Amino acid sequence: MSSTKNLDFCKQLGADFTISYQNEDFLKTTSTFDIIFDVVFNTSYKKTKHLLAPNGIYIGTTPTGTMIKELLRYKRAKFVSVHPNQEALKDLLRLMKENILKVEIDKEFMLNDIVNAHDYIEASKTVGKVIIKIEEEQPNNMVYN
Repeated sequence: MSSTKNLDFCKQLGADFTISYQNEDFLKTTSTFDIIFDVVFNTSYKKTKHLLAPNGIYIGTTPTGTMIKELLRYKRAKFVSVHPNQEALKDLLRLMKENILKVEIDKEFMLNDIVNAHDYIEASKTVGKVIIKIEEEQPNNMVYN
């Protein structure tokens, strides 16, 4: 599910099925899904269970009171929490360098321009990731004291 302007982008990334949240109520679709991965918790397991295939699961990422109740009550409701893991990040970087994992970078901002970066994201203009750079990249031949 994405904005209408990003449907083609989602298909380019490999989506088999896309829904514009601007034009469609996905809760009314007749399709069923193996996984509903709700990264912004704008729905719930209870509201989406009719869309799940027989062994399908609903996964949420935001630990709200509703999500916790659903985790305790329904076996097909799951919660995922991500913690920084240096080895996993190194592996992701390797996959990116090998061009196995493709990450679409929409725009880069310097840290001192964080307000504009936030405004850009809030305006729903992004197609891919927004990068916040902490400092300018230094040439490889530069010597640090």
